Amino acid sequence: MISKCNPSETEDLEVNNFLVDKEHLLQKTTTKAAIMKHVKIKQEMGQGATATVYLVDYRRLLACLKMGHKPMATVLAFMMEANTLLTLQGAGGAPTLIAVAVDAPMMVTSFRPGKTLESRLPSFVRQPLPKRLRTIYNIVWRLREVHEAGIIHHDIKADNILLSEMDGVVSIVDFGLGGEVGQIWLKYPTRKRERNRNKFRIYSPEFLNCRPSGPHMDVFSLGVMLADIINMFRPTPTYFQSWVYRYCCGGGLFGIREATSLPYTTTNNTTHTPPQQQHTTTNTTHTPPQQQHTTTTLTPPQQQHTTTTTTTTSTVTPWPRELKRFVKRMKSPDQHQRPSMDEILCQVDSMLTETLQKEEKKKLKKEEKKKLKMEKKIMKKGKKKKDRKMEEEEKEEVENGEE
Repeated sequence: MISKCNPSETEDLEVNNFLVDKEHLLQKTTTKAAIMKHVKIKQEMGQGATATVYLVDYRRLLACLKMGHKPMATVLAFMMEANTLLTLQGAGGAPTLIAVAVDAPMMVTSFRPGKTLESRLPSFVRQPLPKRLRTIYNIVWRLREVHEAGIIHHDIKADNILLSEMDGVVSIVDFGLGGEVGQIWLKYPTRKRERNRNKFRIYSPEFLNCRPSGPHMDVFSLGVMLADIINMFRPTPTYFQSWVYRYCCGGGLFGIREATSLPYTTTNNTTHTPPQQQHTTTNTTHTPPQQQHTTTTLTPPQQQHTTTTTTTTSTVTPWPRELKRFVKRMKSPDQHQRPSMDEILCQVDSMLTETLQKEEKKKLKKEEKKKLKMEKKIMKKGKKKKDRKMEEEEKEEVENGEE
């Protein structure tokens, strides 16, 4: 049976029961008064459906203060998010947990610099194609790190992805709906989904129909986000998350059931057990499906594709057709038809390599044209000099003959 909300139980009792199961959270727990005692608010960073985030000074450190909006946000929901952040340990660029309150929906996390992908969409879609593909590659790589840590985000959208201004480092944030692999969520009311189809379109059918969590759910949300970017539509606003919190986060233990021993099935129909909670960053060799790729060594985004293109075009380069077809596969209602994260990485990597090669060929052609133009100019100048010399010699001969 799926766990449901019991109105007779108080929130404090639920929080105490949760802390007994998650003892490692005790080191980070505190009270609202203790947090506010050391907080100096600098500015508001953003406001969502369930919480507002502030940039603060916390014990002489630059940090983020997340304060929930009642009755949407609950202490239990923040405890679950804090547990997710502790499990990640910074994987995927996620912020690290500093403190979480037990008497109010409030937590302090480390500061991640950058702006959301949603705020950068107008300029992002006008960037050169290699730069856009490189950003997508980095996003997929970060999401794969999250999955390797045993966490499913469940809310991938442009507003939850940060891009740093200097080096373009990607960070995935807002793990309010995140959970461990194999967890089961409460089913959403069908009437609400039919009435607000656009609000729920970023969530996979199996997520809405109460199936065990797996990477395929994030693949679906990622496909919806990429389709919006490719079609130059505005991605899902943050207030769409309110319906998810209303029907999931109001119940006991987030409305989920622990099922850590429950395996999940990937695209290749192979069964895997959930990974360990402790995250270690390693460079591993993956073998994508044999139909498209051979054995490929995937490297982190910082080490790959160091070649930069200096050419700028007045018109925006269209997205590759292969990417559009691949994104369509990611949005498939059948989870077994969707590609795995490794397959997505290999596909984007091959498209990026092919695009860079094309750009390099274009650059070489332009350089050759410039050389030909310069040679023609030099030949013209040399011809003019020869003609002038001939004219001067003829004049001298005529003058000498007259004398």
